[in-house]
Amino acid sequence: MGSECSSIPDAKFFNEKYHYPKWFTRKKMMFHNKMLKRLRKLRFLHSRSSQYYDKLNLRLSAPSIIITSISGIASFLSTSQYVNSDSQNAFGITVGVLASLTSIFQALSAACQYSVKREAHRTVAEQYNALIVKTKFEMEMPNEEDFIDNLELSVLDIQAKCNYFVPQFIIDEWTKQDHKEL
Repeated sequence: MGSECSSIPDAKFFNEKYHYPKWFTRKKMMFHNKMLKRLRKLRFLHSRSSQYYDKLNLRLSAPSIIITSISGIASFLSTSQYVNSDSQNAFGITVGVLASLTSIFQALSAACQYSVKREAHRTVAEQYNALIVKTKFEMEMPNEEDFIDNLELSVLDIQAKCNYFVPQFIIDEWTKQDHKEL
């Protein structure tokens, strides 16, 4: 264990105080803090939107899956020799009705595009999270003089990728909660 720890520099060897670069001013640090708060808000909004659209997608796709399964069973029973002919006819009609219901759920799902919205918001939330990490590193030990310009371009690029609005109740949720700890 001693040989592993000997490769890690000990704080007592560092006598000099870290000095921020001259181009990293107090104004830039304040701007970084404001951007960090904004990025955290955007990550929250898009993460919650992704969760919301995931639930809506499940509400439309789950019944379709269940109805399709039941329809498959009814279809098998409509051709089974172990079921009398009246029951076979009833199962045949049931299969037709269930197939129609499944079509309705699938059409609604395609029209609402909840899975597409879920994925768009999830991707954007992940990208905002990456910018949060990058901003924290830059605040701690700045090494990119043009970081703010690059950050602006990244935010604009991310915003262009998600063409779906965040639902208003999620924005209201953010406003009502205390997010100082984020």
